[in-house]
Amino acid sequence: MAASDCELLCIILATAGNAGEKLYFKYPYEPFLLRKKGYKQESMPTTTQRFSVPTEPLSFMVTWFFFVVLILGNLFTAMQISDDQQNLRSRSVSFTSNTHITPDRFADSALWSFSDSLLASILSPKEAMCNKNFKLAIDDILFIGYPTIMKDSEFSATPSSTSGSPSSSFKSPVATNLLHIVFVLQDGAPSIIIEAFHKLSQRIAAAVKHEQMRRNYLFIEVELLSSIHDKYSDNPEGDTDYSLLYEKVIDDCLLAHQLKMIYERVARNELLQIKINNWIDVTFNVPKLPFGAGECLHCLEEPQSVLQKIQPYHSLLMLVNSDELIQQLPSDCSQAMIRLIQVVSPFRCLQALALDADLTLNQVKLLASHLVFWGKASIIYPICETNVYVLTPEAPTDISSPLIEEFSNTFTGLFMPVFMGEFSAGLRPLSEHNEKFNLSRVMLGRIVTWMLKNRVIMQHEIRDLKFEADEGQLSKERKNQLSKQLPDLIYLTESQKTAILKYAVTKQSEDIQFFMRLCRYFDGRHHVEDIMYCENMPRSQIFELLDRFNQVTITFWLKDIAIM
Repeated sequence: MAASDCELLCIILATAGNAGEKLYFKYPYEPFLLRKKGYKQESMPTTTQRFSVPTEPLSFMVTWFFFVVLILGNLFTAMQISDDQQNLRSRSVSFTSNTHITPDRFADSALWSFSDSLLASILSPKEAMCNKNFKLAIDDILFIGYPTIMKDSEFSATPSSTSGSPSSSFKSPVATNLLHIVFVLQDGAPSIIIEAFHKLSQRIAAAVKHEQMRRNYLFIEVELLSSIHDKYSDNPEGDTDYSLLYEKVIDDCLLAHQLKMIYERVARNELLQIKINNWIDVTFNVPKLPFGAGECLHCLEEPQSVLQKIQPYHSLLMLVNSDELIQQLPSDCSQAMIRLIQVVSPFRCLQALALDADLTLNQVKLLASHLVFWGKASIIYPICETNVYVLTPEAPTDISSPLIEEFSNTFTGLFMPVFMGEFSAGLRPLSEHNEKFNLSRVMLGRIVTWMLKNRVIMQHEIRDLKFEADEGQLSKERKNQLSKQLPDLIYLTESQKTAILKYAVTKQSEDIQFFMRLCRYFDGRHHVEDIMYCENMPRSQIFELLDRFNQVTITFWLKDIAIM
C-alpha cells in the first residue's frame, strides 16, 4: 500500500472487567448503522409476497392506497440511506494533503459488518498481552492500540459511590480491569504510522489511568456508559435505536466526546491538543507522509534528536499556513514561538531569523526542532540563486496529477511539467535555470518554495570534499625547505603533507597555508556551507581555492541528511 493510502477508519473504546468484555463506544458509528440498515432492507419481504390483489372494489382501492404509501416510504428510506452513505464517505480523510479520496473507497469495508460483541472479544486481550503494543490484522483492516491494565489503580467500588447512577440499585458497580483505545486503519500502513498510533493510544490510556487514580474518572465514565447502553437496549420490541444511543453517549460522556474529538483532529491532519478529564494534557501529531513511503518527516524523532542536526546556516520551510498554525497553538504557548512563526522565511537562515524575531540563536534552533517534530516545518537551505535543485524520486509524472492542476491554479499561465523538465536536465544553479524561465526573482522564489513544500524538487546543493593524497617524487632537501615555510598541522597525514609539499612548488605560500587551514574539512563529511559558516568565508572564495587545487581534491554532490 502506498503511503497516500493511510486513512483512519475508526476509533474504538473497549474495556474488560466484572461485566465482561464490552465495547462502549466507536466513532464514526454511522457506517455500522448503515450496514445494519442494508441487511434489514435485504431481509424485508417484497410487496408481492405480502399482498395479494383482491377482487372487491373497496378492498382494491384500500390495498392500492397502501401500495402507494409503501412505495413512497421505500423511496424516502432509500434517500436517507443515500444521504448516510454520502456522509460516511465524506468522513474518510487522508493523512496526506495531496491525496483525493474516491467517494466509494471504504463503503464496502468489512469493518462495518463486525458486531460489537465480536470487536469487544478480539480487542480485549489477555493480561499477558497488555501494557504493550497491540497490532491485529484481519483481511484489509488493521487494529492498532495499547491495551492497559487498570486494576492496580482501580478505586474500591462501593454501592455508595454510584448512588447517583440509574442502575446502582439493580446491579453491582462495574469494575474495569482493562482499557483499550483502538485505532482502525487500512492494512499495509507504513511502520511510522503504526508506531505513531501505538504511542497515541498509550498516551491516552496513561492519561485516563492517572485520572482514575486521582478522581475515579474511568469508573464514573464506564458506569455512565453502561447505564446509557442499558437504557436504550431495554426496548420492548427488541430493536435498539443505536443512532440515539451513540448521540446520547457523545452528549453525556466526556470520555466518548473527547475520543470523537481525537478522531476528527487526527483524520483532518490537525495538531491534537486535548485535556483528558479537563486536566491531563495530551498533545500529539500523527506523522504525515507527503514524501512517499520511503522518505518521511522526522516526526517520530524527539526534538533533541532533531536539534542536533540543525545548523545556523539552515532555514525553515513552513508546511502549513503560519496564521492558521498560530491560531492552533495553546493559550499558554511561548511568545517566542509565535514571534518565530511570524518571521519565518525560506530565504533567510536561522541566524538571520534570530535577529528578526529578537531571539537567541539557541532559542530559534530549539523552536525550529519542535516545529519539525510536529510536522509543521522542514529544514532546508535558504533559497538562493546558487542552490542546485533536482526532481525528487516521487515527483508526479502523470499529466492528470492533482499537483499539476494545483500548480496551474496557484501560478496562472505556468505549466509545472515545463519546470520539472528543466530541473531534471542536470546539476545547474538556479540562476542558470531562470535564464530559460525569464521570471522575476520574487516569482521564481515563490515557485521554488511551492515545489519544495510539495516535494516536487529537492536540494542537491551540498558539496562534500575529499583530499586526495598523491605522493610524488620530492627531494629530501626540498621537502625540508618547504616544511619550514608551512605550519605543522596534526590533522594531516604524512602522505597528505607530502602531496601538498610537492604541489607547493608551483603555488604561492599564502595559498598553500590557506589551503592547509581548510584541509581539516576535506574528509567527506563536511560541505561548503559548513566551511562558509565555520571559517566566515564567502562561497566564491572557497570555490576559487578548490579550482586552484583541483589536482589534489575531489568534489562530489550529495544530499545532506540534516535536511528534513
